[in-house]
Amino acid sequence: MRILFLYLLGLLFISCSSVREYTITASLDGLEDGKAYLNTRVDGEWLAIDSVETTEGTFVFTGTVDMPDYYYISLEGKRGSLPIFIENTDITITGYADTIYKAKISGSSVQDEYNAYSEELNKYW
Repeated sequence: MRILFLYLLGLLFISCSSVREYTITASLDGLEDGKAYLNTRVDGEWLAIDSVETTEGTFVFTGTVDMPDYYYISLEGKRGSLPIFIENTDITITGYADTIYKAKISGSSVQDEYNAYSEELNKYW
């Protein structure tokens, strides 16, 4: 009985301590080896949160956020950036490096809601 209790207690501890994280996996045609940057704006200034190496058109960011928030992904040697809502889930980006701002983002429910909202607003512009 004591072993069963300790087992259940350990299982409870493990399940409560598991922290979800985000994984952003990008595959961009025309992306050369270099760096990708995860940025945010603080007091009107750009702040790099993370950077990763890009290899054969792909890169992966991982981490955790307390709540969904708005970030930007930029590429070394390329103009423009991709605005993205990040939440602790698996997110996929596909598109072209030269037009990263048009890349398709999937896997984030907050991003999906934002995209639907933007499409509705665009009807009036």
